[in-house]
Amino acid sequence: MTTFQIPMENMEELTKKINHIKNKGADIVFNVGKEVVLEYELPSGAKASVKCVEVEVEGKYQIEDWRFVGTIEHASSGNIIRSFDTSLEGKIPTKYRTVGQECEHCHQVRDRKDTYLVFNETNQEFKQVGKTCLRGYTGGLDAERCALFASMLSAIESLADEYQDFNFGGFSSGSYGLETESIKKKLFGYVKKNGYVPQETGKFLAKSLFGISNEPLPEATEEEVKEMDAWVKDVDTSKSDYMWNAKSAWTKEYAEYRDIALMSSFVSVYLKDKVQKVVRDKTANNAEYVGKVGDKVIITDIKSIRTLYVKDGGRYSYYASDTAVIEIIDAKGIVYVWSTTNGIFEEDIKKIDSIVATIKDHKEYKGVKQNIITRGKVTWKEDKNTNDSKTDKNADSLKDVFKMLDEITEE
Repeated sequence: MTTFQIPMENMEELTKKINHIKNKGADIVFNVGKEVVLEYELPSGAKASVKCVEVEVEGKYQIEDWRFVGTIEHASSGNIIRSFDTSLEGKIPTKYRTVGQECEHCHQVRDRKDTYLVFNETNQEFKQVGKTCLRGYTGGLDAERCALFASMLSAIESLADEYQDFNFGGFSSGSYGLETESIKKKLFGYVKKNGYVPQETGKFLAKSLFGISNEPLPEATEEEVKEMDAWVKDVDTSKSDYMWNAKSAWTKEYAEYRDIALMSSFVSVYLKDKVQKVVRDKTANNAEYVGKVGDKVIITDIKSIRTLYVKDGGRYSYYASDTAVIEIIDAKGIVYVWSTTNGIFEEDIKKIDSIVATIKDHKEYKGVKQNIITRGKVTWKEDKNTNDSKTDKNADSLKDVFKMLDEITEE
């Protein structure tokens, strides 16, 4: 009895095929065994796993070393050879492409629509036989049952080998996964450098990690990942389904394709929380509302600038610029939120003299009072080249987050 390891993803399809063949009358034994996990390494360096089920298959469609290969359909334009045995691909003699309808067993020539090809494993011999003579080579099974069983074996071999192609993008049931610990440094490193963009970052990282694309990914250090792991252990999940799901994805043993977006967004949440914690510790609870809606404000002595997220302008108009929603915190701990296409980042803090803007709204987010501003104008210090416009549209830029943290901590 032959044993195959079939990915769990494919078991439902395989079971349907087996039952269909059995209903046709084929003499098949099909046993489902234990679940196993196969592990290997992807080109991306991530350790992958596939959950499989061991199945045993047994059936008779050969006798005395002869086995059924396929059907030869005789046509005036040339024979069509439908082979069910993939192991013999490229080995079938070319004469069978144009051979007539003679049975090579009884040597009778009849007006046959189909003849059948059999193969002897011992002497490596092919034979074309008629329907009646075929039974002597296959233990009494007719052509239809032989074809069904050969087709079934071919399907099983194909499904058993499918996981080795490294193309997991279309699967989502949980059979395929990457060892979570082997991908954390790449997830962290990419989001730290490039930020997180909903519906884009997760898809990009999933394709890279699962080997569907060959994009190189930056890596974080072991220490950075350990710090996040410690943060994850204490994160409050009681009031947020997202935090519960993200923590579960980050701590599971194997990550599925669909988990990557959740895990990468979780890195962004962690980095933002790290920045906010330092800023809040530094400024205590000094955040307050400034003026009234419509008032002009002048923001100086800026201590923190970070991009919260980016609105893709291309979704609204081909010519529209991307809009970054940024958070600005001054030395007093006052928080401003500004939607702008100007493109200013944390590295610009020491170059900005002031920002003049209008109060658009007052809001509170997670206990922090925010002054929503609009129509802002940046005045640069004398050593700033005002013609050097910023065009970088980096979404949620956290590239130099730890450098900024060091600055804040030292003051």
